[in-house]
Amino acid sequence: FRREGGGGAGRRFQARMLRHDSTAALQPKHRLNYAASGGALQRLRAKGPSALNVLEHTPNAPRVQTIELDPPPRPVPRRERAFLRVGAVCLPPPPRPERPIVLDGFVLLEASHAEDPEHAERVVLEGCAITTVVEEDLAFFTKLTHLDLGDNHVQLAQLGALPALKELHLDCNGLTDIMIPADAFLNLEVLNLSFNGLRPHAILSLADLPAIRELDLSGNKLPELPESLAAFHTLRRLSLDDNVLDTSGAFLALATLPRLASLSMARNNVEQLPANLPEGGFPALATLSLVHNRIADEADLLPLLKLRSLTTLLLYGNPCIRRGGTSGDFAYVMGEQRGVNVVSLAPPPPPPPSPPPPREGSTLDAAKASKSDGKTCQGLSDK
Repeated sequence: FRREGGGGAGRRFQARMLRHDSTAALQPKHRLNYAASGGALQRLRAKGPSALNVLEHTPNAPRVQTIELDPPPRPVPRRERAFLRVGAVCLPPPPRPERPIVLDGFVLLEASHAEDPEHAERVVLEGCAITTVVEEDLAFFTKLTHLDLGDNHVQLAQLGALPALKELHLDCNGLTDIMIPADAFLNLEVLNLSFNGLRPHAILSLADLPAIRELDLSGNKLPELPESLAAFHTLRRLSLDDNVLDTSGAFLALATLPRLASLSMARNNVEQLPANLPEGGFPALATLSLVHNRIADEADLLPLLKLRSLTTLLLYGNPCIRRGGTSGDFAYVMGEQRGVNVVSLAPPPPPPPSPPPPREGSTLDAAKASKSDGKTCQGLSDK
């Protein structure tokens, strides 16, 4: 079968019809006789066997060809296919995703172990797959001051209705941008936004927090900072560990923080401090951590002499620290002349935490007490 000028549809039609012809019309061991000259063979046969013999013995004449074809294979019934056989090994279905939890008033009450919203003060709901917040319920929790929602999918703006919140942990929540609602977070002092995906311009939105005192932006892979951070009038402690900051512009931007007293830039790409550090920069900085960076020469730290309020400098883990300490000249200038305590040895690791003492009562009560940390989210997920 052939369709003239059919394009793609014609080719599909032709292929379909050819398949139909091969299964329906062909017979076992059937014979196909054809010649290159179309109906010339039939005309020669009508003239008699002599003309046909002459033509067949001509050197360049078209020859009659005979092709024997095997019958087409029979289609396999569905009941005989391997993947439909009874008793065949089947892979288990993929596990269903965990059902997300909605953060509403009932969840906060259960997590705080309180019977009334006005009695709830601290809530920890870490790693509970929370994706939605009922913001209307939050206004009833007038004494909730500490909230830990780490490892969830909650936006900062969804929690603005908590009136008394002072400490908030939103680490590992997939945050990229920040929006501060009007008249929200008026009492928030400690904010943990570590290990998200914040962009540099989103940091400026945090300056709208009127009482912010401690800010943790570790692990956000920040390559740079905004040019000026002078709008953070109340910020006293800042952590920028585990980013990709160098000191070309980041250190100059941090120098504009008016009340910053503690700065940590551990595990970044710091190689040297900018020589054009202004004299009035870091007016209140007392503790600076540059551990585990790429500072290879002590001369690259000379701009620190402009920091009049610096008292503690942590430098271990840098190439400039050799044999567990700095050179005598650097120790004399920073320690004897400027009174800066240079920490060149890493502190020992903390001891493992001791198990909590069992409560008074039966052995079953003591076993339940040791598993109380992960009980909250499991119960919420079941509900």
